[in-house]
Amino acid sequence: MEEKRLKILFMGSSDFGEPSLEIIHKKFNLVGVVTLKDRIKGRGYKPIPTPIKQKAKQLGIKKIIEIESTQEKSLEDEIKKLNPDIIYVVAFRILPKNILNIPKIGSINLHASLLPKYRGPAPINWAIINGENNTGLTTFFITEEVDAGNIILQKEYPINFDWDFGDLYYFLKEKSYEITYETLTLIEKGDFKLKEQDLNLVSYAPKIKKEDALIDFNNVSLSIYNKIRGVNPIPGAFVFYRNKILKIRKVKYNFDDTNLYNNPGEIIEISKEYLKIACKKGSIFIIRIQPEGKKEMKIKDFINGYKPKIGEMLKTTKE
Repeated sequence: MEEKRLKILFMGSSDFGEPSLEIIHKKFNLVGVVTLKDRIKGRGYKPIPTPIKQKAKQLGIKKIIEIESTQEKSLEDEIKKLNPDIIYVVAFRILPKNILNIPKIGSINLHASLLPKYRGPAPINWAIINGENNTGLTTFFITEEVDAGNIILQKEYPINFDWDFGDLYYFLKEKSYEITYETLTLIEKGDFKLKEQDLNLVSYAPKIKKEDALIDFNNVSLSIYNKIRGVNPIPGAFVFYRNKILKIRKVKYNFDDTNLYNNPGEIIEISKEYLKIACKKGSIFIIRIQPEGKKEMKIKDFINGYKPKIGEMLKTTKE
């Protein structure tokens, strides 16, 4: 039977952390899980546990600590009792200094970018929005400055040209299993060399707000294509059409069009498969769409129901 040695406390709330929690539980000495308290959601106002709490229960983990804030004094006391070698953090809150200093070896974060690029809460979105060809996963020792600690391990992966945020999110989520295991194994063996982050390469990935998902076609088609991909499925790219919100769910890039257009946002071609929309330079094909108050639909269903016309505009504001 494989010996379990490193005592690890896991912290997380998002489903992105599930593979890491699973491998830590399987291969190391998981002493507990810290997650956020249940949130009241939905029409029934029922308490909904975090995905990490649900996963921990599924794995049979008994020590689950639920908190409202990482500043709670009781959290510090609980962690000291558990006496972990490492706190391993995936998609969680910022930890105060008093918590970071508890584990013997240190506190480690898994971040979904190739640090120092895209520090912050939305690295996957911004990698796509900015048209990156590659991204990756990074593990590093946490310091008081967000996402700035010394790097333990990095894994680089290509970004498929037709992937949206959801596609890349779930791809990196599955890959996180590997980097978590390799990182903790290296630390356990003492076989690792830390790498300082190059401050000349630092970039940031601020939280994506709803207004960031508004699409302005007064730009080149590639930038618009990337932005639509980068904010789908959440919060969802949108425009205004006939004074109502219209969410653009799926697009294709038009490689053959480099024309300049006088009316960016204009419907310039209608097909059963797509709506062709003019950009400042070039055009894109919308192939799936979601009118306000309706379910997502194929373009042929949108055409049948709404009878769009060539010359109509997709706008950034209501009239």
